[in-house]
Amino acid sequence: MVESKNSVRYEFLDALRIKATLAVVLIHTITGVMDTHDMTAYPVEKTFFLVLMDWITWCVPIFLMISGFLFLDRNRELPIGRIYGKYCRRMVTALFVFGVPYAWIEIWINNNQFSVRDILGGIIMVCTGKSWSHLWYVYLIIFLYLITPMLRWMVKLIPRWVLLIILTGLFTGSSVLPFIKLFLGDERIPALPAGGIYLFYYLTGFVIKDADNRICNTGKYRKGWICVLLVAILSILAGTFMSRISGNYSIQ
Repeated sequence: MVESKNSVRYEFLDALRIKATLAVVLIHTITGVMDTHDMTAYPVEKTFFLVLMDWITWCVPIFLMISGFLFLDRNRELPIGRIYGKYCRRMVTALFVFGVPYAWIEIWINNNQFSVRDILGGIIMVCTGKSWSHLWYVYLIIFLYLITPMLRWMVKLIPRWVLLIILTGLFTGSSVLPFIKLFLGDERIPALPAGGIYLFYYLTGFVIKDADNRICNTGKYRKGWICVLLVAILSILAGTFMSRISGNYSIQ
């Protein structure tokens, strides 16, 4: 952690961002092959790709938890004007700078022509969320930034145990139950919208920061938690690897 006159910079977050960025690049490299080739003729390669995907899809959750860690921190002054005027504006600008040209290219390729009317059409596509699928994360971040003032008010108001109940509900309803529904192929199983898991990650970033403020800075529990997390991570990696090489597990 590096402290400056106006802010605090957490160096470990920079390291996480770099690793998560590399993981995102690898995900799109893998899907760029799997989505454009018939992998049935390459079963070993397909299994290898699926194992890698299982092992690196933590990258988006990490980005969201970093945002929650920083933006929902109780001890950080973050006026609404700064959230909307600086951070949200940045993402909206990025969305239009990249999304609109992509939309124009898509219109041009699909229609084999491009007219003056299509200039407005590309802008409308971006505004209605019909731009390239790679930009879904930008829409998500804009939404989370828009509700950040409400979430900051909420986490300051409600007791910690209530927040943990909310997180448990989001995790169960938007992750566990949808997985069980897919695994069993039973559409009757009730579940929350899958997008709720992203709110879970965002709020989890706050919980981690709150815990860091409470006990972790003392170093008293840090070593024990690191051991627990390492065992959990290694168990998940081994479990996902074994599920793929068994040859009968296809859920992504």
